[in-house]
Amino acid sequence: MNYRYPLYLLCASLSAPLPAQDLGQLEINGIRAQFRSDGLIAYDPASTMSVMQIPPGGPSALFSGGLWASGIGPGQTVHTAVMTYGTDGSDFFPGPLTMDGSAWITSDVSQQYDHVWRANRSDIEAHITYFNCLGDPGCDPSEQFPDGYTVPSYFYDWPAMNPNPGYDPYLAPFYDFNADGDYDPDDGDAPCILGDQALFFVFNDKLATHTQSGGLPLGLEVQAMPFAYTGADAALEQTVFIRYHVINRSSAQYVGARLGFYNDFDLGCAEDDFIGSDVGRN
Repeated sequence: MNYRYPLYLLCASLSAPLPAQDLGQLEINGIRAQFRSDGLIAYDPASTMSVMQIPPGGPSALFSGGLWASGIGPGQTVHTAVMTYGTDGSDFFPGPLTMDGSAWITSDVSQQYDHVWRANRSDIEAHITYFNCLGDPGCDPSEQFPDGYTVPSYFYDWPAMNPNPGYDPYLAPFYDFNADGDYDPDDGDAPCILGDQALFFVFNDKLATHTQSGGLPLGLEVQAMPFAYTGADAALEQTVFIRYHVINRSSAQYVGARLGFYNDFDLGCAEDDFIGSDVGRN
């Protein structure tokens, strides 16, 4: 089987862009964790609620979080992009950026990607098993799948390919079952994820003026995949992982670049939180 991982590490200013609206949640085993399409984690400004519950239904372990980035650009100019609560300004916006060095995006394209996609490993494995069976003369699909098989509807919505001109045509990772360079679930192609359940969304720092930090944009496209596992290991199945694929789509070279992660930890209440490490268990 051939696998396609469109993860190329290459490291638009419009007025009044609409704020990101779409939210997605990891919901697996002992985790319920919320992510917004512009990179905001846990907190939802619209509802003023925070969802990073481990276990689900309990107090939220994180009030708000998000990626921070900075670098020194041409002429010793400082470029920054940060995320805090999504209520006091915005530096990040949904959607990918063009590849021509201008790092451009229109509001229409941004709205197309104002979405958080979710996929399950169990669905992907069943899909690949089915199409492997179809191509195996010694395998009977009616025995392997006595109730028949239907492609999960969300497979068709997986943003594997970006049809907009000027952008990287490959976006979300996918299994290219027949190695034809295209994504078509009816040909056996499927989302490619980390963990047992994952989300995918893409955001940038170039759509509009940075009203959170006041800094100059970098021209970053960030492809994010939060994921989690199921299993017998309690620590593993109660951990939220996030893979950030950060791409510099601009023509500028940055020195002294920094990436960080903003956390506002709250274990249900903002006045009684303590952070530490378990030295004995490394």
